[in-house]
Amino acid sequence: MTALLPPSGSSIVQAAIDGELASLERFITITTQHGLDNTRFSLVHLYVTLKAHPSILIAGPAKTGKIALVHALGQALTEEPAQNCRTMVGHARWASGSRDITKFVELQSRFNDNQILSLQISCSAGAVA
Repeated sequence: MTALLPPSGSSIVQAAIDGELASLERFITITTQHGLDNTRFSLVHLYVTLKAHPSILIAGPAKTGKIALVHALGQALTEEPAQNCRTMVGHARWASGSRDITKFVELQSRFNDNQILSLQISCSAGAVA
């Protein structure tokens, strides 16, 4: 029976490992450049989790670095500038002072649905999102 994977000592496997380590180090470096104060362990944990489950929901109080973390991760994984990262607001907290917050929550939800659909269409067509 032929093995489906090359032996663990092969140059193909080593090249894959080296590539992952380089991506991880790039993520840690870029995160530091973005001014995020995270432990190396937490960044490695986030990276490995995303490799296993490529969707993530980041939630937390305002001004804690969530958007900067996403930009750093996107920049590290794609080797593209952070400006190429599409950031979406998950909830219409920006409208908390309005008289009809329910309307703005609904509008934000619709906007997010359209953004996600647009991203899916771009990705399936092979376009850069």
